[in-house]
Amino acid sequence: MGQVYLAEDTRLKRRVALKFLPFDLTRNERAKRRFLQEAQVASSLDHINICNIHEIEETPDGQTFICMSYYKGDTLRKMIAAGPLEVETVLRIGIQICAGLGRAHEAGIVHRDIKPGNIIVTGQGSVKILDFGLAKLMGETHLTRTGTAVGTVLYMSPEQARGETVDQRSDIWSVGVVLYEALTGRRPFTGANPPAVIYSILHEEPEPLSRVNPDVPGGMAAIVERCLKKDADGRYQTAADLRGALQNLLDDLTSGSTIALPVPAFASGEGVRRVALPAGIAVLAVLLLLLTPVGRAVVGWFGIERHPGERRVLLLEFDLDGGTAEERMYCEGLADYVAYRLESMENAGDSLWSVPRYAAIATDLAQPEKSCLELGANVAIGGALKCRADTLMLTLTRYDVRGPGISEAGKPRVITDHRANLATWQDSAVFEIARMVDADMTPALRQKTSMGGTIVPEAFESFLMGLSCLGAPGAGGALDSAVAWLERATAVDPSYALAFAYLGRACMLKFKRTRSSEWAERGAAACREAVALEPLLVHPRVTLARIENAAGDTSAAIAALLEAETVAPLYRPAYRRLADLYIRLGDVRSAENTYRDIAEKRPRDALAQWDVAKFYYRIGAYSRAVRYFEKALALAPENTWFLNGLAAAYDARGEHAEAIAILERSLEIKPDYQTYTNLGTLYFFGARFADAAAMYEAALDMGPDARYPVLGSLAESYYWMPGKRDTALALLGRTARMAERALADNPDDADIVTDLASYYAELGREEEARRLIERGVRLGITDPATGFRIAEVYESLGERDLAIEWVARAVA
Repeated sequence: MGQVYLAEDTRLKRRVALKFLPFDLTRNERAKRRFLQEAQVASSLDHINICNIHEIEETPDGQTFICMSYYKGDTLRKMIAAGPLEVETVLRIGIQICAGLGRAHEAGIVHRDIKPGNIIVTGQGSVKILDFGLAKLMGETHLTRTGTAVGTVLYMSPEQARGETVDQRSDIWSVGVVLYEALTGRRPFTGANPPAVIYSILHEEPEPLSRVNPDVPGGMAAIVERCLKKDADGRYQTAADLRGALQNLLDDLTSGSTIALPVPAFASGEGVRRVALPAGIAVLAVLLLLLTPVGRAVVGWFGIERHPGERRVLLLEFDLDGGTAEERMYCEGLADYVAYRLESMENAGDSLWSVPRYAAIATDLAQPEKSCLELGANVAIGGALKCRADTLMLTLTRYDVRGPGISEAGKPRVITDHRANLATWQDSAVFEIARMVDADMTPALRQKTSMGGTIVPEAFESFLMGLSCLGAPGAGGALDSAVAWLERATAVDPSYALAFAYLGRACMLKFKRTRSSEWAERGAAACREAVALEPLLVHPRVTLARIENAAGDTSAAIAALLEAETVAPLYRPAYRRLADLYIRLGDVRSAENTYRDIAEKRPRDALAQWDVAKFYYRIGAYSRAVRYFEKALALAPENTWFLNGLAAAYDARGEHAEAIAILERSLEIKPDYQTYTNLGTLYFFGARFADAAAMYEAALDMGPDARYPVLGSLAESYYWMPGKRDTALALLGRTARMAERALADNPDDADIVTDLASYYAELGREEEARRLIERGVRLGITDPATGFRIAEVYESLGERDLAIEWVARAVA
């Protein structure tokens, strides 16, 4: 079908592949039509596992060519030539092939030529499907002569070999052949010539996988056998179905055993009447990392120890020693800038990951091992930054963390220079950190790390001041200052792409706070300018998606996030936001595929595994949630938020004792508000009312901002303790007053309305409870817990028919 050349895109400074038809075939109109069809079909498919088509052009002498992405890696054919692949490797490759084909099939496109030579596996393990040249739109007239079978004969389905019309199930057959070959090193159907191969496909059964390769598990053999059913109706009917089967098997093979923990016996919670425990005590609430001995046993299950050279880098908070307020702002901005640049390096390969600084709960320079263990890192970079007039001095120290209380500090490196020497602070300081963590600073990586920068010192200083304001807590005035500084940076240097990107972010935050369309328009314009100046920047694309979504244009938001994935295939926030949009649209399958895509691409990123775990918890797939919580804990074994999530999943599938034990262990690591409240709730439903009260009291002691749902839960615990009824009612009165103040600030919050109604009902204030619950009904049910609370209040008011109706709504 053509010849392919490796080329350089001189405008965007990237390698590309150019596919030409041989010159003598350009005179063949049918061949040229098929060539153009390949380009048109492939360019319409925007998916991480499908080769990207950039443009279609023609040379001055009339040769048509396609400009495609260049991928550095090996074809699956070359990989198989070295011998059968590991089962887990085949599963991961097969899952990605199915993901790409699923996208094509959704668009009505059948590939018709899936084979190892058309599948590239990049150095990061990402699969790319090539050559949609034989694809056709479903229902479109054949471009080939009627009855002519197209495609490589060894991988043809029976219906394709007979020259019949084919659909997506033909691709599923071909995937089955590819899986068989990858697992055994040989093809299932052979012959001395094409007719003999076709006869084998139509009439013979392949030798059982288990006989050819005894190491292949039965589940894998069953999947391949189903793919190779002669009758298309007997195969998996969609690529998504096959992908799900492969993913389930991969989960089973990699999850290991669940953690068995000794726990004390406790009384059954059955029959305990729940009076009015508000649902405000969420088990899964915040996304942050921490680490415990409970997880060390599982580290080996997920291959973490197989990557001794891997570096998961945490940039600790800089110790800032600035003289004036402005100098301190400059230092804070520089620290944020260095963190951003370090993060931008990680797309270079999976041996270097940066832990987001926003995830840090405690980044204590004096205890780097504690920070790393809390956040799943094994290398930390600490910094001390001094600013004196026109001179900056940055002292950097690398800490290699071996375990709790064990870290080894390298020799500090000091950078001292004038503030006006832009190259030092914009580039050299970041490159120095890269060298300190042993990153291979190739020219390509240097360019990637520096893209979007400036050559104007004044613009860089204004940019850093804007970053400092963006990082300031809460106040609207800080946002206004950030906008002003970043606008100044873009005015001084109108080609400063990174400043436009962060200006877009500042405007987006203003839009979310004010809901003024002016800020949305200004933010979108800044983001588009950033992308126009530097097409490879991912952050402005994600910000633009957030603006589009907040403005109600979900389709535009999804398009922006898909572009972001293409630009930065390893950037987790883009995937997470895309999956959230799919969930809002009710497309749970696409959300699942998106979450799992990034978890597969970042297998040693605890946050990526945590995202998948939360998704499965959210849709009620609790066993799968457990598996992914355990994967996250394998990377961050003492993460108390992960432990809270794991406990929630155990509890949801009825394993209450295990859930309690996990939370009790979590408190041994780090007492925190969330764990106290969650453990109190489990104690309450286990009829351990005194223990529940103790946990709720400990949570309320964590800080002065006592939250009314926890105070209400404490009241409920006292309600069931002998001799504590009066104490309970007094606490419930305080809770109601706190909820009243919360409702005054949020008059349309259905959760607060129904909470307060439940307190009034418990206190015997029936008319007030009735008015409030009717108000809650008018506001509408927001989630199952809201419907359940409405039912509770109606039951307390003696209206059982309405109570049953609302319970039914909650279940639905």
